[in-house]
Amino acid sequence: MVLILALLLAWSSAQAEPLLGARRPCPSPDGESVAFDYQGDIWEVAASGGLPRRLTANEASDWGALYSPDGQWIAFNSDREGGSDVFVMPAEGGSERRLTFHSAGDYAVAWEPDGLAILTSTYRYEPRGQIDRVPLDGSLPVPIVSEDVNDAVLSPDGRRLAVSIGGNPWWRKHYRGSAGGEIWVRDLGDASWARITTTPDDERFPCWSPGGDSLFFVLEADSVPNIHCVNLHTKTVTRLTTHDAYGARFPRTSRTGVILYEHGHRLWTLEPPYRHPRELVIERASDCPGSSSAFLTETTASAFAVSRDEKSLALVARGTLVGVPLTKDRTVLSPRLLVSGPMRVDDPVWHPKGIALAYASDRGGAWNIYELTPDDGNRSFLQNDAWNERRLTGGPGSDRAPAYSPDGAQIAFIRNERQLCRMKRDGSDVRMLVESPGITGFFWSPDSRFIAYSATTLEWREDVFVVPASGGEPLQITRHPNDDYSPQWDPKGRWISFASRTSEGEWTLKMVFLTQGEFEKTKEDRLLEAESGADSSADEITVIIEPDEIFRRVRTITTVRGDYYPYSLSTDGGSAVFKATTFDGNDLFVVDVWDEKRTQVTTGGLNPESFSWGPTSGRVFYRTPGGAVATVDKEGKERTSLGFSVRLRVNRATERRQMLDEAWRLLRDRFYDPAMHGVDWQSVHDNYAHLIDPCATEPEFHNLLRQMIGELGASHLGVWREGTGIPATGELGIIPDPLYRGEGVRVDRVVRRSPAWMRRSRIEPGEIILKVDGAPVPSAESFFDLLRGTAGHPVLLSVKGSGARAVRITPIDPWPLRTLLREERVETLRDRVDSLSGGRVGYLYIKAMGDDDWLTFQRDFLGFNYDKDALIIDVRGNTGGNIHDKIIAMLAGRPFARSVRRNGRETVEPALRWDKPLAVLIDEGSYSDGEIFPTGIKTLGLGTLVGVPTHGAVIGTNDVKLLDGTTFRVPTVGWWRVDGTNMENNGIEPDVYVERMPEEHRFGRDSQLQRAVAVMMEALGRN
Repeated sequence: MVLILALLLAWSSAQAEPLLGARRPCPSPDGESVAFDYQGDIWEVAASGGLPRRLTANEASDWGALYSPDGQWIAFNSDREGGSDVFVMPAEGGSERRLTFHSAGDYAVAWEPDGLAILTSTYRYEPRGQIDRVPLDGSLPVPIVSEDVNDAVLSPDGRRLAVSIGGNPWWRKHYRGSAGGEIWVRDLGDASWARITTTPDDERFPCWSPGGDSLFFVLEADSVPNIHCVNLHTKTVTRLTTHDAYGARFPRTSRTGVILYEHGHRLWTLEPPYRHPRELVIERASDCPGSSSAFLTETTASAFAVSRDEKSLALVARGTLVGVPLTKDRTVLSPRLLVSGPMRVDDPVWHPKGIALAYASDRGGAWNIYELTPDDGNRSFLQNDAWNERRLTGGPGSDRAPAYSPDGAQIAFIRNERQLCRMKRDGSDVRMLVESPGITGFFWSPDSRFIAYSATTLEWREDVFVVPASGGEPLQITRHPNDDYSPQWDPKGRWISFASRTSEGEWTLKMVFLTQGEFEKTKEDRLLEAESGADSSADEITVIIEPDEIFRRVRTITTVRGDYYPYSLSTDGGSAVFKATTFDGNDLFVVDVWDEKRTQVTTGGLNPESFSWGPTSGRVFYRTPGGAVATVDKEGKERTSLGFSVRLRVNRATERRQMLDEAWRLLRDRFYDPAMHGVDWQSVHDNYAHLIDPCATEPEFHNLLRQMIGELGASHLGVWREGTGIPATGELGIIPDPLYRGEGVRVDRVVRRSPAWMRRSRIEPGEIILKVDGAPVPSAESFFDLLRGTAGHPVLLSVKGSGARAVRITPIDPWPLRTLLREERVETLRDRVDSLSGGRVGYLYIKAMGDDDWLTFQRDFLGFNYDKDALIIDVRGNTGGNIHDKIIAMLAGRPFARSVRRNGRETVEPALRWDKPLAVLIDEGSYSDGEIFPTGIKTLGLGTLVGVPTHGAVIGTNDVKLLDGTTFRVPTVGWWRVDGTNMENNGIEPDVYVERMPEEHRFGRDSQLQRAVAVMMEALGRN
């Protein structure tokens, strides 16, 4: 019996299912236990492996466990309150206590040796990030390092902080450049910094040896991250592991010197003398959560279509095609599930007679066009109980955006984003009409004989064309220097409307008349025709196009502030609904095509994402960014929510497999480099696709996607979901005094132009905030919890200074406060340049390259710097955009004439130009268009670049939504310098190389700026 029992136990152990997907291991100080992340919770297992024990259990994500020095406590991060906050709990599990309360996010990085405080990484009040000391007694955090660092870890004696400084995400591979991680050590006593590594590769995740004389870290050598060791005395670097494929990540050491790390979605251990790593075999426990099927109630849509009789809505809810019946008064009836997974459906469109529904689906791993017809043709579409589906196109390409011809006999669609195709309704006679990169929209003529479409003709600029549906040469009908897009045909075939936008933010709705006779008609002519009935719709419409100088027959309907926004023409052609920018945000407007009267029909910055006219009611149907569907009349007086609720059975693993496959295909088909940066993209897919099942939470799945796309070694990639909807911390504009221990919170300083700086709600440094809306303010971190959700809403503060008083103040979100803090720093740098140069050199900072930044540039260029003798333009940390050409055009202007007034005032033309000495400050944080701009400066010889090489992150990109609403970035456009150098992964080199030491700004220094001033003063001396 003993032998049989032993054999059974051995067999059971051999058959135990290994746990796949454990992450971020942390050994206990004595090396006996290992805490790790798994499926959104913190777990613990013996250092020898075996069955794990769950320490936290909730629907949120918990990660990044850290044992206290005595091993009695575990600190970890959790998003259970919306952002990232730090919690502590007993090491054996039990009650959890929250330590941080600010929505800006805090991340535990290390325990202090005495166990009385935790160091956190945060972005509360320093634009470059900071490390705070968070006491366990709940008092306010104390800033100790003002620098954007990664992977901070304290030395065993608590006197030194090892960090990685660099600007790349942990999941990106194959980067070599100025933004690559470098290991630094900061002495917390004298605040000095020492650079430890200087390799050209990315260096991350430092951790200390037990004696503090060496650092272990991850270095990507031979394109694979592996663990290395650097001796702090000799600076000798030794490689310890030789993993391939996934590499090594997130190492941590125990007090005994054992290294735990992540490799291949399993945990590994490396013991002294660090020669033979082995897998830490963790068995899958019975209480490990899975990713099985679940029922979800979906109330939002990613797309919709209204039937011609307005009795039916076709909705796409979480990739599923749903039919929603509507009554005459637009009451929503029970939804009908039409087509469901495992695949994704999109682009629904109704047949003109309501007898069929066409759509695109990626069933089988490629997008194709399908049609759904009711089983019983004698009943209305949604009165049926069954429907018949047939595939109309096939092949490995991508067929999207089907549209029936008005007679219902044909379907047009876009193939591979560059071919406009047409086929018969049954899928036969497929004909490619146009092939052009960047076809952005199309529309059938009312007689089903022509198709108008827009396509990119120069850079990002588009024009509108017309092509016969039977095939033939396209006719270009617009010739503007702007984006002309989204053509829509007048129902009577007389003209084509289109949208046009400028890069300055002007959006215009225009129309081009197809015949000279229609173009010459006056408003009175059209009124007389309407009264006589001469313009009434005939049974047969024949479109006539007179091509000669058609692009001159253009008339403007309306012009507003806006971007690349859509519009929709009413079924009678008399009105158009469009989105425009208002003081509150973006809302819908209706304009009468002939008298140009505009009416705002939504308010409050609703920002509808898609909208169209109801074919019979003259109402507008729209969808909000959150996915709600509603309708409004064209006067904006009556709005009706079309809220629906559909119960879906979702297999999470199947759904996530679809999303991973779609993300992989998007990059396969659209990535700017067809060679995929030399990566075997199919092998990458296969390496990661089998790891989906262990991903029980959204963050785990997103991290899996990130690791897959990180294999490309490219910038402008990303995976994220929009905000959780949990209210952010309202910011008063004060920086609290972290050392104050009295009643309430004492104000250390007030940020300029913040709410607390305004005259009507002024709070002075040194004053104490005692209450928020009557609630006592604790002299602790939980003070911020009282301000949660108050942004934009007035609150009443009880303030004590020389006396007691009440202050009514309206807090702002954390992000605008960071903008104000950056503006303070810019003003400080401007004053410093003015002081160093005796007022001769100007300073101008460009934080990004968007439309608002262009306006700010013009203001600062003309308002502060135009009369200076030299100029410094600072693009350090510039996050990119698309205005480089405008700035360079202004700076590169050459004089060609001068004008003189009678009073003697003289102006040299062009007046807005810069022909005096110029320096541009660049660094590893100069990104994307923040690199294209200095490249232009250097190539054209317009100025001197000072600093360090830029990031090397230059690809044009766009965002798409995956099935569950996840945002996924797809870089599609590469950039090369005139010498043929790919700007991706090759930053522009400075003319004057100057490194910046960490935390210089904290002590009032900026070596790069100081050198730029010197360079400009030298240039002025020479001139």
